[in-house]
Amino acid sequence: MDHAKDKDLPNWMAMKTPNTIMHMKWLGQITQQKYLIPAKGNTAVIINKPGKESFLRSKAPGIAGSIIYKGKWVTSVYPKFAMRYKLAKDAKSAFNLLLMVYKSYIHINLHPLDNKYAAFIKQYKSEDGWVNCFIDMDALLKDEQTRINIKKNKKGFIIKQIFFNRAKTVKNEAIDIQTMSMYRDLRTTDKLKLDGFDASGIACYDWEIIRDKKAVSSGSSTSLKVDFSKIPFANKKGHWLNIYLRDNSNTRSVPLRIAL
Repeated sequence: MDHAKDKDLPNWMAMKTPNTIMHMKWLGQITQQKYLIPAKGNTAVIINKPGKESFLRSKAPGIAGSIIYKGKWVTSVYPKFAMRYKLAKDAKSAFNLLLMVYKSYIHINLHPLDNKYAAFIKQYKSEDGWVNCFIDMDALLKDEQTRINIKKNKKGFIIKQIFFNRAKTVKNEAIDIQTMSMYRDLRTTDKLKLDGFDASGIACYDWEIIRDKKAVSSGSSTSLKVDFSKIPFANKKGHWLNIYLRDNSNTRSVPLRIAL
């Protein structure tokens, strides 16, 4: 084929992500979709645009909106939480997480950010309007337990539901959620074998450690087995490790994002 005419992005194929991650977005889909349920009257759909990362969009029917995560998240195993979210332009709505931890409920206000939990949250807005949010959830719950009684079992705290709540919304106001992950710190020994397809063939993968769309370090490899020992991700909390497939026409895929 004429590589100069190939403008299509490489496509991700099914693969197993590192076991340091409980849920994450990849391959133009959201693997935790079956756990995210729109509240009555709300909608939740996956938006796929050519050449762009996919995301989940939820719209509220009136002055409040909510989508609900239902699962079994043990924070001692996966202590951290990350996501990217985007509120409507010029939105005046408030956005918070309501955690159901056994029979206790914990409110975490993200927009505006609650100073009560600021020590456990890293949050910043990128140039493209997405808010990057990283929460040390296990540490936050341990701190909250000094004030209220939060039950836990031998495994630790178990979060059974998360309500992604909005208040003071206007009708059909949207919130977008992308790359939601429950995870623990990446290790140099973790395994990740990449797989993808492109008509011109996959040439290599690129990696970048990103904060606010700026790469603080980057590299490339012709092997599709990621060697994390060669990626300097230590002390990069609050960053993303973005991995891209590059084809023989020198076109890159959308990123696979791993929270650090």
